[in-house]
Amino acid sequence: MIALGLLGAFCGHHSASRIILFPSWVGGLLGLFFALLCSTLRSGRGDLARAMGAKVVAFVETVFDINEDLHVAGKLSSCIGVVVSKCLVFDRKHKVKDKLSSAMGWVGGKVGGVVGGMKGEWEEGNVTEERERRE
Repeated sequence: MIALGLLGAFCGHHSASRIILFPSWVGGLLGLFFALLCSTLRSGRGDLARAMGAKVVAFVETVFDINEDLHVAGKLSSCIGVVVSKCLVFDRKHKVKDKLSSAMGWVGGKVGGVVGGMKGEWEEGNVTEERERRE
């Protein structure tokens, strides 16, 4: 039941985080409450909820067993550390971050100029149409 409650809290939290002006922690509590409520039902829905909780527990146990055998977490963290350090050295050497930020600024300036020109043409077209209607 604990696994099902955590699953419900996780789903409720992430569902509520998409709703504006609704705290995600409230969604987590509601998800927890409804998941635990469903697990206490004496019907097919309750059986389904309990089976789902059992599958979550089995999945987590399998993940821990695989990590224990292959040491995936340690290997992954060392690999990520090497990749990040190589990226930082590459950035210091070639100034990639500075070049990307200047390129994005250039693109933003071009897009802003095009939008400004289109807005001006749109406003001139509306003024011309109003003049033609008056005449």
